[in-house]
Amino acid sequence: MRNLLLKLLVLAATSLPIAAHADTLDATLTGDSHTTFTFTLPSPYSFPDQLHLVTLPTIRTTGTADGISGHTFDITFFSGIGSTSNSLNFDDVFSGPSFTLFGPVLVSPLLPTGAPPHQIDNAVIATGSFVLTEFSPQGVPIKFNLTITPQATPASTPEPSTLLLIGTGMLGLIGAIGRRLPTIRQRMARV
Repeated sequence: MRNLLLKLLVLAATSLPIAAHADTLDATLTGDSHTTFTFTLPSPYSFPDQLHLVTLPTIRTTGTADGISGHTFDITFFSGIGSTSNSLNFDDVFSGPSFTLFGPVLVSPLLPTGAPPHQIDNAVIATGSFVLTEFSPQGVPIKFNLTITPQATPASTPEPSTLLLIGTGMLGLIGAIGRRLPTIRQRMARV
């Protein structure tokens, strides 16, 4: 019995959350003119169930442009089904700049377990550094760098008082059962 309770104590201590799970991505888009946009993206992100998505539903997010906060951006990813050269559309909603960027496909479907492919309703955004290209009206390629990384979140560490409370509670439970164990064995022997 004490062995079982000791295992329960170890299980309780190890099952407490020790690290937080990042559910957003940090993104930085830098162009040749050294304009830098920073914003966050959801990971994964959900959208209405549709067949043969060529462009995924637009993500509206906020961020900074050259260090000035308060900008609103619309980001539309291409799935690669229609045109494998399109990566995304980026639009600074209120300030005007808008880019259609060409490069690798940056999203992949997240299939629910056991679901047929046409029921994809989540996409995972790739992380890493990517070189994207926009073509000016004269057809001159303009290079952009896009960096997407998991958002840094502080690890949530359980408070020592919580662990102490769980540990002393389990030890008290072990002690109480240990004292009653001989009495329980005697009663069972009489029956």
